[in-house]
Amino acid sequence: MNLKQQHSKILYAVIFSCLLVLQACTGKQTTPNVARAGDTVSIAIGSAEGMNKLSSNTTAVYVPDAGGSYPLTIRAIFNLYPDKKSSLYNKASNTQYLISSSNHEAWQTVMVIDLPLNVPVGTGKIHVDTIASFPTIVTNPNFLPIGLEIIDGVGSPDTFEYDFSNNGSGSMEGDLSMLEPLPHALVKLPFEVFDEQYYGAIEMRLTLPTGATRALRDDDVRVVVDDMTPYSRSSRNVVWGVKGSVGNDELVVMMMSTSGSLISLESRFSIVMSNTQPKFQLTTAPTILEVNYYDINGNLVAGKTIADYLVALN
Repeated sequence: MNLKQQHSKILYAVIFSCLLVLQACTGKQTTPNVARAGDTVSIAIGSAEGMNKLSSNTTAVYVPDAGGSYPLTIRAIFNLYPDKKSSLYNKASNTQYLISSSNHEAWQTVMVIDLPLNVPVGTGKIHVDTIASFPTIVTNPNFLPIGLEIIDGVGSPDTFEYDFSNNGSGSMEGDLSMLEPLPHALVKLPFEVFDEQYYGAIEMRLTLPTGATRALRDDDVRVVVDDMTPYSRSSRNVVWGVKGSVGNDELVVMMMSTSGSLISLESRFSIVMSNTQPKFQLTTAPTILEVNYYDINGNLVAGKTIADYLVALN
């Protein structure tokens, strides 16, 4: 096994080990914590909301202990999620505290960085500067320099090469950008309006503004609902569908709990256009047309209103 293969295996192993003990942590060291100039390293960067690799959003700089400053190339930023069969989804898991303090599903954000070739040998720290938001129970990476030691030698960016065959002949390079979120609309309640009243169902109807020249179908859209059940334990079921006509398409999303234990926090979801043609992409943020809350018997009850929700393109 060569050095690059070893590095790839170590990188994946530590990333997923971090996920298994998911606390939305910001790592105090890179993975691996020793690298050559030009190598690829990763950082567990907390449980970030709204983080991406655009320079207007997030930057990273390596500062050697001996002095100097070296801007870093952020190759990818993506979220990793725990296995829903793991103990992290048990009611006694610390995952519930992450959800209740972040207002979103439990995930671990990972930043992958390609080091420049001119970083000097020695110890130092990576400083991250981001406008993303983080749960209140963890340290914001803006205030936590991340350790890294540069050793002798010249490395190169990891290709994350993998085999895509049944006989070892299908070598391909990994594309980390495929792990990053596609453009989407996020529908959520701001943290300050969250409450713990219980409901039987929550229904929402929204516009789907696109440039499509035909009526949208269900397979043009994906609805990605945050899983808050480690906190709520609502045994929630979600259904959704698209209806309407050209220029007047609508999306209906329904969340239901047979135990009547839905909470308003669970009405957070993202709308992703699975039809990748440009004309099928959202042109503006959807508008919420209707929000209904029901009790366990299907009766309309007072709940959050349209004015309580935030909808934004990301």
